[in-house]
Amino acid sequence: RKVKEDRELKQANAKANVFTGYQGTEVPKKTEKDAKFQNGELMEVVGVKSKPDYNGKIVRVLKFHPEADRYEVKFEGGRYDTVVVKLKEENLMYSAMREQEVKEQKEMPEGEIPNGTKVDINGLQ
Repeated sequence: RKVKEDRELKQANAKANVFTGYQGTEVPKKTEKDAKFQNGELMEVVGVKSKPDYNGKIVRVLKFHPEADRYEVKFEGGRYDTVVVKLKEENLMYSAMREQEVKEQKEMPEGEIPNGTKVDINGLQ
């Protein structure tokens, strides 16, 4: 439920080009207590324009950096497994993935075919 609400809110804001900010007042400094997501939580990456291949990938929150207003996250599985990056809150949403699913996903890296798998190759020249 939390995942669905978070996804709908972010999609609606992106579609409406909504920016929630402060007008004419000083922006309050954030602290670690202002972090929406907790360390260790699994999140899904959404809306990253500079690295669109990050979108849809699962990450684990490592730390919130209030001075940069970014979350330090580590990719779980796939081609970016163990890569650490800093992302904005708006580029993270709660993931429907469970811990067990993430472990299974890590076992078979993205783009690799396990040994012993039969494949048909057509159209080589």
